[in-house]
Amino acid sequence: MDIQCTRCGAQYKLDDSKITRDVIKVKCTNCGNLFVVRKQRMNVEPEHRRIASKIIKERIQARKSEQISASGRGPAVIGLFDYVPGLIVMFLLTWGAILLGDFLKSVNPDLMSRYHLNYVLILLVVGILWRNTIGIPDSLMYGIGLGRPLLKIGIIIMGLRFGLGAVADIGIIGLLIIAIFVFGSVGLILFLGKKLDMADSFSGVLASAVGICGVSAAIATAPVVKARDTEIAYSIVTIILWGLIFLFAFPFIGSAFGLTQYQFGAWAGTGILNSGQVIASASIFGKEARDIATLYNIVRVIGIPFVVLFIAFWYVGREARGEKVAAGEIILSKFPIFVIGFFVLVLVRSFGLVTDADYKLINPIVDWFFAFGFVAIGCNTLLSDLKVAGGGAFWAGSIAAIIKAGASLILIKLLL
Repeated sequence: MDIQCTRCGAQYKLDDSKITRDVIKVKCTNCGNLFVVRKQRMNVEPEHRRIASKIIKERIQARKSEQISASGRGPAVIGLFDYVPGLIVMFLLTWGAILLGDFLKSVNPDLMSRYHLNYVLILLVVGILWRNTIGIPDSLMYGIGLGRPLLKIGIIIMGLRFGLGAVADIGIIGLLIIAIFVFGSVGLILFLGKKLDMADSFSGVLASAVGICGVSAAIATAPVVKARDTEIAYSIVTIILWGLIFLFAFPFIGSAFGLTQYQFGAWAGTGILNSGQVIASASIFGKEARDIATLYNIVRVIGIPFVVLFIAFWYVGREARGEKVAAGEIILSKFPIFVIGFFVLVLVRSFGLVTDADYKLINPIVDWFFAFGFVAIGCNTLLSDLKVAGGGAFWAGSIAAIIKAGASLILIKLLL
């Protein structure tokens, strides 16, 4: 049976007959690391390796595409007209979902309002069902893939809604709540990772992903801790799985607890793990909740440099290799561009260059960009990929995600 050191990656062959218990400890002769080998999880199955490799390649490519789109350089691989069919489909799906939502609301407005059944939920469900039943042709996925960067552009434009005063309105309590759950989640994951004998590189990536904003944070932290592709992929899958659960569960839980629009926005922006899913879930609850969630999420994402630096020092100290990590360069290259764009437009609003009346004219564009993003989230959710989640990373991420969501709900309900 093949095994691998969780620290240095050295590989060994172990005689199956020597495994007399479900869990044994093995010492690496290369680096001296003592790691746990589980009888039923000794190997990563070839199918899991394939899925993990596929997920990480898709996510990194999506990240690069978003940066290219946000920087204005435009696509460089496929032609402009290749995007048109997918864009048309996104427009038709959004238009149809809005019409269907309005019709259902006219039939039973109380039911639709009580359970937040609106066009956002319709778009997400239709996208997930379409991708996971009959499948979506590649010719449409080019254009649909633009939904994610368009959602980020929508967040940037939303900066025109908030002046510096509105950002400051989060207040000391709001900032403390964000900081507590960012660094609390990071600390909890690092603690659980040690208890579950996870590799330090694995714990570092997962801690950043759960603590801040999911995929972006995982990719930003991975070079700092020298994480392997499978570790990044497992972390991302765990985040996506719980983000998907929270996306649909949060609006119903928020209604059950009687949260206001502001409270729900703060909770979504604090407790949901991935930026796109934050916006989607809050949009289901209401437009005001969506705007507040966007603000809280942006402030949370600003924590990326601080968390990456913290994890870099933690990793170097734990590994004790005397290596120098260029954390500053990594932060600059991986920091989400949409956050910078958001605050540039916040300054534009603060200088009085845009008024409330002006933003009302722009707001429908934001709504459509967000809707396209919701289509992309649904159509890019491949449920079969989620089976790669498992082992210590899944349990550490699950425990931290649930505690973060539950504790932030209680704190926000009491203090905001």
